[in-house]
Amino acid sequence: MILLTIDWAAIGSISATCVAIAALALTAFEAREVRKHNRLSVQPLLRIDHDENGIVLRNTGSGTAIVQAFDVFVDDGKIEREGEATRPVMLLAADRIELAALLSRDGEDPQLGATELMREAPIMANEECRLLTVPEPPGEADAREMLARFNRISFEIHYMSLYREVFVYAGRDSPFPGRHEGAAE
Repeated sequence: MILLTIDWAAIGSISATCVAIAALALTAFEAREVRKHNRLSVQPLLRIDHDENGIVLRNTGSGTAIVQAFDVFVDDGKIEREGEATRPVMLLAADRIELAALLSRDGEDPQLGATELMREAPIMANEECRLLTVPEPPGEADAREMLARFNRISFEIHYMSLYREVFVYAGRDSPFPGRHEGAAE
């Protein structure tokens, strides 16, 4: 008959080590989830809408968007400023879609308003920025034509969250920007 001796001290230390490793793994998992939650809680979400008063950029996310680049396209051709460095790019786009000709009253050009988005410009959560302002909404028939012309304008906006994650809004009025490759972790 062989008697086995049980080393209770060894079993206790092995058990304690297993519990400590499990606690460490759970803590690491929870830290990763908290970090992901914190990033999502300050994630900006840009969208562009247009109506009879013009074109507006809205940050519908819960965090600040920091603009890195702002490009405007008409009929898929990028608006280049060449000789018009001081004129807002949205007014150049309005020229391309012949908005002034559509909205002119009694031969007078309408005084369209435009906002220029600059690099590093912050757009706070729930803030809106009117990119193009029509001073006087047109009549119903002209409003339909104006909205159809607005559909010829598209945008590409590169922006970051406060965590320096990079996002890209690309399109006409899609509310869901695609995540840019190489986003900061």
